[in-house]
Amino acid sequence: MPMFKSHINFVYSYLPLNIITTIITSLLWQYSNIRVFLEDKYNYVYNHNKYIKTGFDSAFSIQKYMKKKIFGEVCEPEEQIWNNYITLIKKNEQYNYVESYEILDSAVHNETQYIDSMKSAKEFLDITENKNHCCLLSKYKDAYYVRNSPIELDKNEYFQKTNLDILSVVYSHPKMETKIHIELPKCMLYYHNQLFNAAFVYHCLKYYNKEPFVFDEQYNIEIMDSNVETINIKYNEHLYIHLDKLEVIAI
Repeated sequence: MPMFKSHINFVYSYLPLNIITTIITSLLWQYSNIRVFLEDKYNYVYNHNKYIKTGFDSAFSIQKYMKKKIFGEVCEPEEQIWNNYITLIKKNEQYNYVESYEILDSAVHNETQYIDSMKSAKEFLDITENKNHCCLLSKYKDAYYVRNSPIELDKNEYFQKTNLDILSVVYSHPKMETKIHIELPKCMLYYHNQLFNAAFVYHCLKYYNKEPFVFDEQYNIEIMDSNVETINIKYNEHLYIHLDKLEVIAI
């Protein structure tokens, strides 16, 4: 180690700082070019060789299956279009999480058909009395539709992203010594989405967290938005996504 440090000191003694900076920048640039080159080659081979594509897809599917079955890791369906009907059931001060996936890839082929399919999906919200304990989580390709109450929208309102961002989501509970940082997918930040009612919070803890947690009515969700403002969401509240603001609303 002393010999290594002496070599470093030698380099800094005899090479001007601007030359060292140029060398480091050049190395980083070369690394970036090599990485882009390899990614392009991989993507080309993957997309133009059906045997390699099938092999990689099968390997990833097996890996995902093994994680789910052996390690108990939950994950969303691989299909691009689906509904997840989520319900929390409270019994003896304990909460049971129940979900049911409906895969729509074979029935829905465009945005218009997807929007039409939402009319029947929203019936799940109509018949559920406790809006804090239900959540319709629906996915269309890269967009998520999240509701605890039915909302009538025009077709042009379905796929509008909010102008804001959520920088962090932190779950805390008085019976937990540490807080949990939840990695919320950015593709959930669409206009009119209703996030973080109790059912959605439990979903986040189940899917976007690997730590053990305590869940009951005493939890708190702390959010920091792109304006570096802090928002707190309690039990029986949810976050309504507007185009230019985030609003906490009582359920």
